[in-house]
Amino acid sequence: MSDSYVILGNFVTLWEASTSSRSKNPNLEDDVVPNFLFVYRSQPFDMSKVSPEQMQQSMDRWSKWIGQGFAEGWMLDPGDALLPEGRIVNRDRVVTDGPFVESKEVVGGYSVVKAASFDEAITHAKTCPNVTEGGSLEIRQMAGLTAAKG
Repeated sequence: MSDSYVILGNFVTLWEASTSSRSKNPNLEDDVVPNFLFVYRSQPFDMSKVSPEQMQQSMDRWSKWIGQGFAEGWMLDPGDALLPEGRIVNRDRVVTDGPFVESKEVVGGYSVVKAASFDEAITHAKTCPNVTEGGSLEIRQMAGLTAAKG
C-alpha cells in the first residue's frame, strides 16, 4: 500500500490506496459507507422521434428503478435530468456555449447512490434504465469531503 494525494479544487486529501474496491478516506469514520455519483450518458437523439408510448414506458422503468433504490436504501438522491444547453467557464473566466453539437455522447442526468464498494455500485448500475436502453453510466466514488469529521 502507498499513500496518494488527490487534489480536488482547493482541497487536498490524503487517502490510502489499496487493492480493495473501497478507497479509505482518513477524514471519514470507518463505518461510513461511501457515496457514488452515477452520471448518465447516451448518444444524442431527437426527442420528437420518441413516441408518447415509448416515453411513458421509459419513465415507468425509471420510476420503478428509483423506487426500488429507495426501498432497498441505496438510492440517496435521484438527481435530475439535464437540459442540453449549457455553458463552459475556463480558468481565464471565458464563457463559451456548450456542450457542443459534435459531441459523440451527451450527459443526460445524474444520481447519488450509497454502496459499500464499486462492485456493489456496478450491480445497481447494471439494472439502470439508461444502461438497459442503450446508454452508459459513469460511476465515480465521491470523496466525502462534506461528510468529513471535524
